[in-house]
Amino acid sequence: AGEDKTSQLRMTYWMDGLDMIADNPVIGVGFGNWLPYYGEHYGATGIEFRADYELPHNIFIYAGAELGLVGLGVFLVMVLATFVINARTRAQARRNRDRFSELMAHGLDAGMIGFLVAGQFVTILYYPFFWVQASFAVALNRAVLAPAAPDVATEARSPTKRAAVARQDQRRSPGMLASRVRSPGA
Repeated sequence: AGEDKTSQLRMTYWMDGLDMIADNPVIGVGFGNWLPYYGEHYGATGIEFRADYELPHNIFIYAGAELGLVGLGVFLVMVLATFVINARTRAQARRNRDRFSELMAHGLDAGMIGFLVAGQFVTILYYPFFWVQASFAVALNRAVLAPAAPDVATEARSPTKRAAVARQDQRRSPGMLASRVRSPGA
């Protein structure tokens, strides 16, 4: 942190956030209660009040202060689980020789790392970034683990398949097909 006002404010919020965690370690001050709690216990910071100025600008301190160590722990487990899911996706993609999915899993890991780095300096815990990222990881994993459906168009064009269909059609006589069709009154 530098000597400028923004850096000093950020350090103040981080230290105050760590104090909030120490004072309310298990369940925190409650979801969405950072601002009221901060205003009541720490007062104004000397700048005109704006919600984005008074937030801690760190997702881990924010989670720990609002949700307690329990909530912070759950969040960290979800982050770790996303990396584990991507690792499993890569392993299966390699077995499937699916280079695209393997690279997508690497990209999702890079995106998560970017989110975590950015989260050290902005309060984005409840924004959809993490939740969409985790959803993409799960969706990619499910797609890679799903059995591949046969390509019907390719199968129909193969000479073997065409010959089998032709033999099947020859076995059916016009009378056999007509007996399967019911009249509207039947």
